[in-house]
Amino acid sequence: MNIWMQLGIEKTNDIRAIKKAYASLLKQTHPEDDPEGYQQLREAYDKAVQWARTHQDSDSSTIQEPSAEHDHLVQSTYKQDSRQNLHLEKGPGLTLAEDDESDNHKKLHLLSRLNWQQAVIEENNIVKEFMEQTAKLYSNFAMRVELKNWMELMNRPAVWNISMQEEIGERLLDFLEEHHYLPPAVWSLLERTFNWAQQMEEDDSYFATRYPRVYFHMFSASFETDEGYTWLGRYADKDMEHYLFCRAAAYSELMMGEMKEAGSRIVQAMELIQDDADLLRIRIQYHMLNEEREQAAALCSSWLQNRPDDKTVHLLYFRLLETDKDAQENEAYLRQLLERYPTETQLLLAAARLDMKRQEWEQAESFCQTVLRSQPAHAEAILLLAEVQTMLLEKGKPEQRTLLNLELGRWTTAVRVKRFFGILLREKWPVMLLMGLLCVVIWYTYPSTTGHLLTEYLRPTEIHEVKTGADLSSLQPGDPVHVYAKGGTYTDMQLLNWVHGETFIMSSAKAKANNVFNASGYLYVVRLGQYSVPVSVNYETATKLYNNQPAELTGNAYPLPSDQLGVIKKKMLGYASNSLEGYPLTSYYIQAKEGKALSTLPPAPSIIKFYVFLILLLFTFFLQGVYQAWKFGRY
Repeated sequence: MNIWMQLGIEKTNDIRAIKKAYASLLKQTHPEDDPEGYQQLREAYDKAVQWARTHQDSDSSTIQEPSAEHDHLVQSTYKQDSRQNLHLEKGPGLTLAEDDESDNHKKLHLLSRLNWQQAVIEENNIVKEFMEQTAKLYSNFAMRVELKNWMELMNRPAVWNISMQEEIGERLLDFLEEHHYLPPAVWSLLERTFNWAQQMEEDDSYFATRYPRVYFHMFSASFETDEGYTWLGRYADKDMEHYLFCRAAAYSELMMGEMKEAGSRIVQAMELIQDDADLLRIRIQYHMLNEEREQAAALCSSWLQNRPDDKTVHLLYFRLLETDKDAQENEAYLRQLLERYPTETQLLLAAARLDMKRQEWEQAESFCQTVLRSQPAHAEAILLLAEVQTMLLEKGKPEQRTLLNLELGRWTTAVRVKRFFGILLREKWPVMLLMGLLCVVIWYTYPSTTGHLLTEYLRPTEIHEVKTGADLSSLQPGDPVHVYAKGGTYTDMQLLNWVHGETFIMSSAKAKANNVFNASGYLYVVRLGQYSVPVSVNYETATKLYNNQPAELTGNAYPLPSDQLGVIKKKMLGYASNSLEGYPLTSYYIQAKEGKALSTLPPAPSIIKFYVFLILLLFTFFLQGVYQAWKFGRY
């Protein structure tokens, strides 16, 4: 089958299009499910890429060839049958000189083509030799783990030859996909040399699908360390590929939670090598995930006796000891590690948490700040610092709180107040101006419409203390009064103040018949000094007076019309035991039904009410401005 048909695309020299077609088909053809189909697809891809590189600057059916005049390839469809002579027959119009010139041009053309083909062959040989050197270096484990050997290989002229670099990079990726046990420093060197990170960014899905192992080792966090590979260099005589496979498989199974399989791989790896630091960390993690803390701690302790400078194991050991009950011993170990590794984030945060328990807030803040100086976005450090600074604000001295607020970017109280009023005036000055103008209008309008100053409405109502009926004669109609009375005579009549200011006196029966009984007051006659005073009271006060109990009356004094005064006198004369003799009836009565004194000032006119409504409406906008200024002024 034609390679282009296998790839499902038209013949092209666009390597990117070939790669995309290959990546798309690769998702459907897995090497484990269909090894034969995968092999055919791979061969088609390799041939297509090789053809595209050879015809990079040509059409799909022609090849640019070198020109003697321009020293570069030009399109040509020149073909020659081997049975024909290089000298063409001369046409009838062809001179001898023209024939010689044509022969020379053909010879130069063929020579240029041969030179170009020879250059391609030489480049292929150089690339092939480079890959052979790469395979040789990889096969020698002791040399493989040394970064300097890879640096020497990467410094070869072929790597930096523009025409060969891409080809070498492609072949090296294919090689590394099958031979991927390298120190992290070597992976970093290779990535920088061939700029594979940019290729990955341009087409992440293609790169990850085409080179999954390379993708993992180069762009994913790994448990492997350069020091670990260097240490393993002494075991070059062992089956290192099998060991590294078992170690990597153990880590992978551990990360997926397959504890049984991970344990099996650890055992297989330990059959070859027991003192690998990278494998030890996997073993410690295995015991920790299995809740086997004692075994994990024993591994750490034993390892550190032989390698006391292993920072990673120290940190794992401290992590195990953090939850132990012996806090004093753990603290001593923490201080020891901090002296050795003063910038280690895990230790700094542990020290901060310890100081927070002791309420040593300043020291805890210092540890958090140290972490954030190197890692400004560290989430745990930010949260701990926020908690520490909250406590410092609550319990610190005033000068400490001021400094802390400045450190947090918070304004002082004076600055916040200034900002608050500045924002409020800037945003709501028209509203405040209108409110002020309306207040001035109301101030000057009130006297002209009511005859009273606005200040009179603002003053509390003056209540007159009445001790005797004679005091009522000196009052103005409607003046507020306050009276103490004890006992009285119920007239069996109700007093009703009509809405227009008229006063009606009627019998209780008539009040009930006209459905105004509840709106009217009980009409009693009480004695104040040497006078009898009519009072209109509510049911509660009427009960007290009826039972001859003291009652406190607060209300307003009004004059009674003479006819109604006569009705009360006539009613009182009917009670022989309650004669008015010696206690004349006053011409004023006290309206105390509501239990409070009413103001004598006239109600506000409609125009004033309208102005007040406008002020309240503007005040709502003003309050919105206050809220906004408060929000911005806090920060």
